[in-house]
Amino acid sequence: MLLTTHYMEEAARVADRVAVLHKGRLVAEGSPEDLVRRHLPRYALELRADDAPSAERLGCDPANVHRQGDRVLAFHDDEAVLRAAVGATVTRSAYVRPSSLEDVFMELTGSSLDE
Repeated sequence: MLLTTHYMEEAARVADRVAVLHKGRLVAEGSPEDLVRRHLPRYALELRADDAPSAERLGCDPANVHRQGDRVLAFHDDEAVLRAAVGATVTRSAYVRPSSLEDVFMELTGSSLDE
């Protein structure tokens, strides 16, 4: 069965294999878990802050920190590093969660956080 969807959460939940297409080209394929494991660190920190913290302050590689306006998405394999960053950063909101297929899509396609 073939399912097409723009909802990455749905694809992660129901698909055994996922093909990520961008502008008519195949950019990645595999199981949802494999795609996340291959393309991103295990955990994501999402936060909103008036003064977006630097990658160094978050304890992350700059390549794993994405900013748009007051929104920051940072990735790291050690959940404790991200939780410590939350405690050391003045934010309006922040939470740590596992990296997702949606994050992989944004990473592979260069989509912004607001698209």
